[in-house]
Amino acid sequence: MYINADCFEEDNNLIIQRFCQGIKLTNGSENSLSSDIISLNKIYNTPLCIYFLDSKGCLLSANEADLKAINAASMQDVAGLTVRELARKETAEKYTQQDREVLATKMMIIKEEPFTRLDDITVPFITIKFPLYGMDNTLKGVFGISLFTHNDNEYGISLAESLSLLSQTGILQIKQAKYNQFLPGMIFDDIYFTKQEKIISHQLIRGKTAKEIADILGRSRRTIEKHLANMKTKTNSASKSELIEKIVDKLLIK
Repeated sequence: MYINADCFEEDNNLIIQRFCQGIKLTNGSENSLSSDIISLNKIYNTPLCIYFLDSKGCLLSANEADLKAINAASMQDVAGLTVRELARKETAEKYTQQDREVLATKMMIIKEEPFTRLDDITVPFITIKFPLYGMDNTLKGVFGISLFTHNDNEYGISLAESLSLLSQTGILQIKQAKYNQFLPGMIFDDIYFTKQEKIISHQLIRGKTAKEIADILGRSRRTIEKHLANMKTKTNSASKSELIEKIVDKLLIK
């Protein structure tokens, strides 16, 4: 673990504590309610991608899961780098804008954005970002948690399992029954539909064709058909009618 000394003390007893609308790093000796604190070491050992950025977007610390996701050999190799040095331009611009939004509003955000690395491999992520406060209660940067949305990741963990782990940490008070209210897209049977796929599914069960959905969403028919193909693959559906049946059975009639 690497923590920049300009922002935080390097301490194996660091804990994460909910603070205002964000997260605060404190040391283990500080008196806090047990329900409000999470051991940094404990959360670092999960397959959730965990990282800290300073106010300029420079990487302060990341756990093993995040280092693997961004294709970094070690924390020492990427300490102090920004997303512009770790990802393709489009990804870097989106993630940088997210960080600016968190710092400007001092509010948590949830975004569904893929992370395209410099080697052109794309990792599908849902990212949760919090304003990060130091021990002196001043805003220091951004604390991020990224969740894999596809099950075929290196850890073989589904989004549902990631959300369960996240809930157990206490960082977000979210119950399994409310997962679909929390996510940009929707989840059922360990299958995640992106926000766009969620919108398309709602149009499908209303009897809309791919062309009609394309007109409604202002997209090309080809784009919609690509989304439909992905949705059929995720649900192991041989046809559009089978896909619709599964959506209705698994999501609407629960």
